Amino acid sequence: LSSPPDLATFSSADVTITGPQAIALQEPVLVGRSTFRFTMSPAPATDGVYNVSLGPNITGRSGYLFDQDRDATGGEVIDDVFRGTFTIDNTGPRITAATPTGVQTGAVDHVDVTFSEPIRAGSFTPADVSVTGPGGPVQVLSVSQLAADRFRIGFAPQAINGSYTFVIGPNVADAAGNL
Repeated sequence: LSSPPDLATFSSADVTITGPQAIALQEPVLVGRSTFRFTMSPAPATDGVYNVSLGPNITGRSGYLFDQDRDATGGEVIDDVFRGTFTIDNTGPRITAATPTGVQTGAVDHVDVTFSEPIRAGSFTPADVSVTGPGGPVQVLSVSQLAADRFRIGFAPQAINGSYTFVIGPNVADAAGNL
């Protein structure tokens, strides 16, 4: 808040949090001149986006209602509600697709993998990939980012008939640092 509220008009009833998990709030605790802390119960643990709304019926110590849109009319139900979001992400990335698959008619020199979410820059390198083919280990030469969640794993052209196994991880992290 930009100025201290009148505590008689500011309570947990003025804050709404909606998302994938139901959350109740304890009464606010003043931790700075105009900074308050609400304890959430239970603490959000379910992955997803949570929406936070604050206001509009909060009066400042000056006696004026919360005026989020600064139009000199405080307490408006739609315009004077602060809205924000936060995200809980406790789940690590998973591979959701890989190409090519199945029988190939020519040599293959790369595999593209798609993850379930964007990957943290620098956390996916050739050291995170091992490839084994019918002739034994295959050296991974490169990992190139194609999109936030898509990467190309490069290696020397492979033309020997048989199965190839790719093992990726375990240190590939998403944007939140989950493995």
